[in-house]
Amino acid sequence: MCFLTYFSGVVVFEKQTIRAIEKADILIQAIDRYKNDVGYYPKELKDLQGKYIKEIPMITFGVFSTQEFRYGSFDRQFKFVVPTYSIDMSGAYLYDSEHPEYGWYYDD
Repeated sequence: MCFLTYFSGVVVFEKQTIRAIEKADILIQAIDRYKNDVGYYPKELKDLQGKYIKEIPMITFGVFSTQEFRYGSFDRQFKFVVPTYSIDMSGAYLYDSEHPEYGWYYDD
């Protein structure tokens, strides 16, 4: 029974991580539209709200846990971090606009 509970938890966290990355991909598209319009990346995700995206989605982990995406813009690039709240509580998926060819990559 313990193994089944552990396995179920792993599957749920993996699905939630995939969903978080899907939400972040939507934000990345909005960020690119923003940059095309104004010439630079938004300083904060809330700068997108309204014209570029209806509302900023949250990351959901577990049943009741939510948090904001980790985003930072630096001159001509931006970075995203999607933490992986799994059973072992380690690692994150990263996206760097300076290297979009890498896509999302895992770093522990």
